[in-house]
Amino acid sequence: MREEIFHSTLDWQGAAQLAEGARQAYVLYRSAPAYYDGIEIHQRAHFRLVQLEARLEKARRFANPAKIAEIELRVQLARDTERLTCEAIPHLAVSYGL
Repeated sequence: MREEIFHSTLDWQGAAQLAEGARQAYVLYRSAPAYYDGIEIHQRAHFRLVQLEARLEKARRFANPAKIAEIELRVQLARDTERLTCEAIPHLAVSYGL
């Protein structure tokens, strides 16, 4: 929500500005909680996918075939999760009229 409230970095904000921004962010979140929760879930899924892809690349250089197959399965599941969470966000936005 930083982009929606401050539109920049937070390092120049004073305590009063941060407190007001937090209040605004809370009001914004409460206006569409499932939408913002969906964004967070997608961000976590994307982060997990990136981690697993890096792990797979490392395994392909140093691990045995069984370990590679296990990580490939995890990567595929993470890709599916990331894709599905990404696809859900526009539907959540429509349900809130965003």
